[in-house]
Amino acid sequence: SSPDLRRQRGPWGAALTTDGRAAVVGGDNTWLLDSASGAVLAAYPTGVVNHVLIPADSSAFYIGQLNGISRVPLSRDAAGAWTGGTLETVTKDHGAVRMAWCESTQTLAAARGNGVWLRQPGNPTAPVRRLETAAEVNPLAVSPDGRWVITGLADGESFAFIFDLTAQDNKPCA
Repeated sequence: SSPDLRRQRGPWGAALTTDGRAAVVGGDNTWLLDSASGAVLAAYPTGVVNHVLIPADSSAFYIGQLNGISRVPLSRDAAGAWTGGTLETVTKDHGAVRMAWCESTQTLAAARGNGVWLRQPGNPTAPVRRLETAAEVNPLAVSPDGRWVITGLADGESFAFIFDLTAQDNKPCA
């Protein structure tokens, strides 16, 4: 039997596949849902979720939690029905309160605390880059070409930090 999602805390994260036929919702745990019927296609015992993200190619979804980031591969059958694969750990080095994706560079940006971590989940040997901010990051975006990262701060006192990723110093340029 399917869990009663109305009795779960959250959602704190929600995302749709590019075709809109499947949704991922994260609260006390994480669920892959059929968008039209609301049926649970898969349930993942993740614990509390801060953010979920589905890249534009809808090949996977990412789950951001305070203690790490996980990934679940997605696939679609000939009829267009979505299925989720096995929950995989991307990192336990840091968690994520907000995430953003750059399709052109296949880079996941994850914000937690006073910084943003940039990693390429498809290339585990690629270096992880950290961008420092003055306070806890809340909004987060990456430009489509992967050159720029913009963050806002959760303290409500500062407006934004803009990072040029072609610079080597990891300091905001604005």
